[in-house]
Amino acid sequence: MQMRQWKGNSRWGMVGTIISLGALGLSSLSFWDAHQARRLSYELSLPMLSESTDLIEPLAPGQPIHFRITITNYGHTTARRMEPFLRFEFGKAGNPFSPNFDDSDPGVAKSVASELAPGDHTTLITNSNVSLAHDHDVAAVLSGEYNFYIYGKIPFQDVLGNLHEFHFCRLVTTPVAGSDPMKVRKCDTFNYSY
Repeated sequence: MQMRQWKGNSRWGMVGTIISLGALGLSSLSFWDAHQARRLSYELSLPMLSESTDLIEPLAPGQPIHFRITITNYGHTTARRMEPFLRFEFGKAGNPFSPNFDDSDPGVAKSVASELAPGDHTTLITNSNVSLAHDHDVAAVLSGEYNFYIYGKIPFQDVLGNLHEFHFCRLVTTPVAGSDPMKVRKCDTFNYSY
């Protein structure tokens, strides 16, 4: 009789252990779900930068090339300590584009740190003396034989102080029929954020 009672208690103990393990597994899943929800919430709250770039004046030989770059924050929090770096490059159309941000190079345009609130935008006007020296240089860009690139990176911090970077690249080349000749095209590479 005592043996049977022990077996009965053993079964109840095993059932209790199984229930406890199930509860532990369920709480682990809940913890994982909460972690994923927190991560998703964080990612959705990040600043989300976007850029549009256009020429201020048409290309002319020997004249500085000026661009208007509008940066907009479509995210839900402020992009803090933004410091845009801008570069210009002239290259053969068939050659792959490779950005260069060597800070010792005098061609790097760097600005002071600023903040960009959600839904707000800021406009950068380039004041570089970069130009296409001759008529044939301008003709080479407008014919599509050469590209004139403007590209940049914008390091910024989120509200938690984590560092992110927004990269963009545009090129001046043959205008597309029917489009605004002052608009510049997006490059095939170097347009991303992390």
